[in-house]
Amino acid sequence: MHPTYPALPYNYSNHRPTNVQPVVIDPYWSSTWPTIRSILLSFLMLISSAAIIGLEIANVAIEYNKDNDFKRLGMGTSKVGAGIWCGSISFLAAIFIVVIVCVRNKRVAATFALIAVTLAFFFTIILVGLTANSIERDQDLYDMQRRLIIAILSIALFVLTQCLIFFLMYISVFFSSATRISSAYY
Repeated sequence: MHPTYPALPYNYSNHRPTNVQPVVIDPYWSSTWPTIRSILLSFLMLISSAAIIGLEIANVAIEYNKDNDFKRLGMGTSKVGAGIWCGSISFLAAIFIVVIVCVRNKRVAATFALIAVTLAFFFTIILVGLTANSIERDQDLYDMQRRLIIAILSIALFVLTQCLIFFLMYISVFFSSATRISSAYY
């Protein structure tokens, strides 16, 4: 049986005020979304993303300031500045996670954050592949530059786990609220 919806009477006039309650779009998302975990996750993701960006800027600066014939900016996997654009996307994803806590419609904000975190997840996978390849293949790296790339790799793996944690948070709230809404009508 389909749920019935209240209809306004036929003598309804558009020119007088009525007592119609606004429709709540996400009745259970506001109460089930983990606010503290979202704030903690976004804070860690902001710091990790800023660290990736900073370390990649340092890596590119070292590569640019080389005085020998090994200066090949943009010619290898460790010399393209991948941490800058990957860190920027994960930084934006962390801002989207913060927005979830601030807005009323948590379902829509969480869905936009899910899209941003998915992009950050895929770009971070690319960053992990590029940095792992540069550690393995580039023999012309200075010791300090190799340490920077290893630090970028380890922080990128930490960002990947943060993205997975957000996926789990979203899925748990999605299924818990969907269960409550479907059982309310029957």
